[in-house]
Amino acid sequence: MNEYFWNMLDPEDRARLRRPWTVPELLDLCRDEFFDLPAVNTAEGSITYGELLESVAKLRGTLDVLGIPKGAHVGLLMPNSARFIELFLAIASSGRVAVPMPAALAGDALKGAWRMLGLEAVFYTGAPRGEELRLCDANALPDAGPIPAAAVSKDEPCAIFFTGGTTGRPKGAVLSHGAMLTGAFNGAFSKGRAFEQRYYGLIPFSHVFGLIRNFLTCVLTGSSIYPCEDMRNLFADLPKARPTILVLVPALAEMMLGVVSLRGLNALGGCVETIICGGAPVPPKLIRRYDALGIRVLPGYGLTETANLVSGNGDSLERPDSVGKPYAGQELRFVDGELWLRGENLMLGYHNNPEENARAFEDKWFRTGDLGHMDADGYLYITGRLKNILVLANGEKLSPEVMEAELSEMPEIRECLVRLEEREILCVEAVPSPGTSPDKVREAVERWNQNQPEFRKIRRVHVRDTDLPRTPSMKIAR
Repeated sequence: MNEYFWNMLDPEDRARLRRPWTVPELLDLCRDEFFDLPAVNTAEGSITYGELLESVAKLRGTLDVLGIPKGAHVGLLMPNSARFIELFLAIASSGRVAVPMPAALAGDALKGAWRMLGLEAVFYTGAPRGEELRLCDANALPDAGPIPAAAVSKDEPCAIFFTGGTTGRPKGAVLSHGAMLTGAFNGAFSKGRAFEQRYYGLIPFSHVFGLIRNFLTCVLTGSSIYPCEDMRNLFADLPKARPTILVLVPALAEMMLGVVSLRGLNALGGCVETIICGGAPVPPKLIRRYDALGIRVLPGYGLTETANLVSGNGDSLERPDSVGKPYAGQELRFVDGELWLRGENLMLGYHNNPEENARAFEDKWFRTGDLGHMDADGYLYITGRLKNILVLANGEKLSPEVMEAELSEMPEIRECLVRLEEREILCVEAVPSPGTSPDKVREAVERWNQNQPEFRKIRRVHVRDTDLPRTPSMKIAR
């Protein structure tokens, strides 16, 4: 790890940090270093790492009793919970491949995912989803004696995640043990204390950001996690969980900030010191507003295909537009403005999808589909998605994400979406900041226009009285 990231860590944390390469090695670390520390907190109480390891060992036995073969792809169809954590660790430490799935998946979508990912079985909670599929109720499993973890290498598959990738078509990104644990290790490097922290598991574990940065980094640092089983209970959970670290996408961070403005920091449990923010561009004004409350917001950048973490920004106040410096073990290059990557954090490929793999890779370089650049000090900037580029009638090309970031810095605009109407007219859909009238929003856009070349000026302004629609991963839907 380079000096930039090592210097972020408290000296005591630096001395404690270890580098496991597989999930079984991670569990060995938990046994040796964290056995008596709290691992998972819920409304019912807390379980220690020792108790977690015991449950995981018995579930490895259950997988054998159920006749699920080694190497099988095993789905997890449930919300964040202690049971999800136990089953994920059991599957991944037994030589099988875990497939976290969106908890609401059902019907034809579930059948399609089953076929696409070659699932042997799926563990679920809640109502059964399909009698013809091999679905196992996660809360009604046969008892079994504990068995030891399997011997696996860092290059073997660990998990498969749903992703749209660079083309938007659904597929499964296969991540090795080494890639997953590289992401978890990278996540430990941020300002503030790393070890024995309290996390709140809000982002679904079916999302790579939630599973790797929120959960696996938590385990690697001997911290505890309070899983969010139902988002409707969010603000009832937080005072019980009292998190010191939150892992959020910007839309959730913005929503929480609105609640804090009404109810104070106790609405978040009263102990939050750091917010790790990613999954979408992080507005600089969000960083500043949290800083005024004494909470650091640390942006980063990553993709499902890169085991989540590519870069992290420990200098977000000084460089709020940057996604930080790249973590070690990677190579970066820019081809016609597009970021290409290769390194130990890359996926093994898309499952059973040679056509998409051929599109995604060029001589072992992964084409991210993201546009960006690096400054002279080694800070990475992401300026948009290649597929989102707007091509004007005069041939000019514009990144809507760059324009949206600039417009969202206007105090009158909370968030916005820039698009083309009638194939050539630039327009913006703008959500006003609280207490701002539509006329004030239009005036703000006009002020912005005054500093733009003609081809870049917004010609139409649509002021919304509702939030912009979002994808399941909380990105703005285009």
